[in-house]
This record gives sequence, C-alpha cells and structure tokens, in this order.
Amino acid sequence: MRYISLLLFVSFINACATSSEVNTAEGKVTHTIYCSGSAYSWETCKKKASEICGMNEYDVLQKYEDQGALVAYSSAAELPDRRLIIQCKE
Repeated sequence: MRYISLLLFVSFINACATSSEVNTAEGKVTHTIYCSGSAYSWETCKKKASEICGMNEYDVLQKYEDQGALVAYSSAAELPDRRLIIQCKE
C-alpha cells in the first residue's frame, strides 16, 4: 500500500503543466510548455497554450514525447515526458 501511495504521489509531482518563455534570434517570443507525467496529456499542453496566447491562436513549432522517463528511485514507474513549443499568432 505504501508503495502505491508513493507512486501516485510521484505521478502528481511530475505532472505539472509549466512553461518558459524564449526569445528567438529573430526577436520573436516562443513558449516551451512542459506537461509531463501520467496525470496529464497533450490536451493539458493545448490548454496551457491557450492560456498563454489568450484570444490569439498559436503555431506549434515542435512537439516532443518520450514514454520512457524513469523515476529515479524506482525503475518500475515510467512517466511520459511531453514538451510543446509554440508561438502565439498576432
């Protein structure tokens, strides 16, 4: 039981949708959205992109997913690693 609780806790810790802003060499702003973990999906990334861009649409510049992200202290728990790089349309 304790092991299952630990796995659920780790899943929620690693399941936050966060973002960072990056300026390109051309002076444009892009956003990298991290929506990793078993509790979130690509839909979570899309919702975060909509929050960032507001009423404007956005272009997806890159989409990355790795299904094999292992929890450091347990090789039994693999958590998906997802990243979405977007640029808001003007």
